[in-house]
Amino acid sequence: MAFVPATNVIQAELVYTWDGQTCENVIHYQRAGGVTPAAMNDLGAQLVTWFGGSIKSVIAATCSLVEIRMTDLTTQFAPGVTWTAGLPVVGTAASASLPNNVSVSLTKRTAFRGRAYRGRIYQVGLTETGVTANLVLSAVTTVLLPAWLAIQSLTLDSVLCPMVVVSKYQGGAPRGSALVSIVTNITTDSVVDSQRRRLPKRGN
Repeated sequence: MAFVPATNVIQAELVYTWDGQTCENVIHYQRAGGVTPAAMNDLGAQLVTWFGGSIKSVIAATCSLVEIRMTDLTTQFAPGVTWTAGLPVVGTAASASLPNNVSVSLTKRTAFRGRAYRGRIYQVGLTETGVTANLVLSAVTTVLLPAWLAIQSLTLDSVLCPMVVVSKYQGGAPRGSALVSIVTNITTDSVVDSQRRRLPKRGN
């Protein structure tokens, strides 16, 4: 697969273990002036604090954030940082976990419309009491949505950095350089979604 650069963009992979399966959420930030190791370390530390202060309260105790991998996407061989300090952070919701494929989608929106200008976050660790029929309860979404909105921009190594959507392909072909768009809002319809690759023996 061809490498597609995204100038001054940090990719952050939030790596979880969920009932023995490895799952991820991937988000991106753009840092004007270039990506630094200090910025990547700062991002890792802030994401651990953020997750422990909000998200963990609505995810199952069988789901844990175990690692955060930051990568500078500016060039193919730019440096990366793996953050493990303060980890793992284990979910604290009292209810039993739903199957690993069950999720709710949060949509990252930008100032433009079209597939290249949107992204999705598929939340891990939903529980039995957090969902009824086909809807995630407001008791869960009123935690998740403000939490993700709270990290829509972060100050990394003294520079305010927006979360961005990174589009690397157009019409199935790799772009010469990624299209990078600032996230202006994050929304959810609360309808349950499915991520089959998160089921045991399907994904990582």
